[in-house]
Amino acid sequence: AEVRGQAHGRRALEIAAAGGHHLLLVGAPGSGKTMLARRLPALLPPLGQQEALEVTQLHSLAGLLGEGAGLRRQRPFRSPHHGCSAAALVGGGALPRPGELSLAHHGVLFLDELAEFRREVLDQLRQPLEEGELWISRAQQRCRFPCRVLLVAATNPCPCGWYGDPSQSCRCGEAQRRRHWGRLSGPLLDRIDLQVVMRRPEAHHLGGAYREGAQRPPAGEASAVVAQRVAVARLHMGQRNPAGAANGQLEGPALAAIVNPEPDALALWERAISQRRLSARGAERVLRVARTIADLASAERVSGAAIAEALSYRSFDQVA
Repeated sequence: AEVRGQAHGRRALEIAAAGGHHLLLVGAPGSGKTMLARRLPALLPPLGQQEALEVTQLHSLAGLLGEGAGLRRQRPFRSPHHGCSAAALVGGGALPRPGELSLAHHGVLFLDELAEFRREVLDQLRQPLEEGELWISRAQQRCRFPCRVLLVAATNPCPCGWYGDPSQSCRCGEAQRRRHWGRLSGPLLDRIDLQVVMRRPEAHHLGGAYREGAQRPPAGEASAVVAQRVAVARLHMGQRNPAGAANGQLEGPALAAIVNPEPDALALWERAISQRRLSARGAERVLRVARTIADLASAERVSGAAIAEALSYRSFDQVA
């Protein structure tokens, strides 16, 4: 399989896979958001033995394992419909059962048409995404479901889908666009490390592949090539980070101990916090992404270029 799409989106996908960073793709219909998201499992390393046990237990509890089924060896990819209830997404019921969030444990939770989900449903993701586990309390029992997931979300920029597109006019008014984005709370967006605006490919790029005698445009790197870089970066993180955690899971002192920024990188980061008015959580996430970019390049220190690239994936600090 090939990881196709625009270069910025492909690069964001690689960073998300390497560091376990949450990813939001925003773009007009046909810009490749869903296609990119579905390529993500191919970039992730295979499940370890303990991870496979945890995934299999959760799927067994949800009744998703057939008779005689063995360990789940593939990372889950769950894609719930935007009309699902809170119980279906995060879990619940009289006898608590895991929802889509926990069924994606150690895998990918893909929320297509993110802005079509009900806000009260999406807001229930905030704490579990941060902590990697979900507690469901009932009168006589309290259940813990692990949910260490890689969240990938996709949405159109407005109800009609064409806001900001250079070749199509948006039919939405300002109030409609505000209502569209109003379903996504600031605290939820703040927890998404990579926020990427996708653009549709130009007509001549699409048509060039079908003209007689035309040379096909470059398809980009094969998924296996990108997956190898991701595997090397993850191996380095596992050897260096506390408890072998991915960079996207590190907080506070643990993150400070491994970032190791160059002086110009630290100065650029501080300026960005002031100019973009980043929250403490958002500023920390920039450092996590920059550390992953450095790991993909096998660099010991985080450079100013890595900070600048990490900042380029914070599209909605300014748009919001």
